[in-house]
Amino acid sequence: MDLARRWLHLGTLLERELFASVRPMRIPAADSPGSWCLRCGATLHGMNAPLHWPPFACAKCAGSSWPLSAVVRLGAHGGGWRDAVLAVKYGRDRRCGEQLGERLAQQWGRVLDALPSMRRECGIEWCVVPVPMPWARRVERGIDHAHVIARAFARATSMQMMRVLSQQSGVNQAKLDRSARVARGGRMKWRTSLRGMRRSVDALRAASVQQWIIVDDVRTTGATLREVAEVLRAHTPHARIAAAVVAVA
Repeated sequence: MDLARRWLHLGTLLERELFASVRPMRIPAADSPGSWCLRCGATLHGMNAPLHWPPFACAKCAGSSWPLSAVVRLGAHGGGWRDAVLAVKYGRDRRCGEQLGERLAQQWGRVLDALPSMRRECGIEWCVVPVPMPWARRVERGIDHAHVIARAFARATSMQMMRVLSQQSGVNQAKLDRSARVARGGRMKWRTSLRGMRRSVDALRAASVQQWIIVDDVRTTGATLREVAEVLRAHTPHARIAAAVVAVA
């Protein structure tokens, strides 16, 4: 029985490898700025709210110690956005991942255009950091989806990307309920070697970054973004940290 299950799994992987690239993914239109809370990314129901910088807290994140100064998103996690994320994460559709990164860069520009005060205060000197994936999971899936999206985002915005973090292997987040996702921690680590930083990153320069943008596919509970932000804060205590995600659940 176990052998049959493995053969079925292998067949699924082969199908994705052979045919994912020939099935074009239709990416929906991005939400308009003001339709989500700029502080946490949650959907604001009803009419779009006026944008402010610094961002006001919505009812969900009011009173919380949220470490991010802003969250930019493309849409809510459902329908077309969910399909696009799954196509990259499990279908290994790199072309779709690059399109998501480019769309995310456009959305980032739309938010800055709508908030001149944010553009003046923050400027353009941001550094992109993708949420890292454990090595074993990257080998299993054949793609580091957050890295693909972040690389396209950085290229479209002319920002530098630094892979300064690593993630320890553990239980796949998709297999955990909401409370377990929030409770677990200690997965994210700061890479200390130049080899671990892909040799292109000067460790001293990474430690002097003043503004980070964390790029990921989906923000569910916010636990991953929070942990990444805390590690960045520990090594760059005076930096401003924002996030750009494809979808918010």
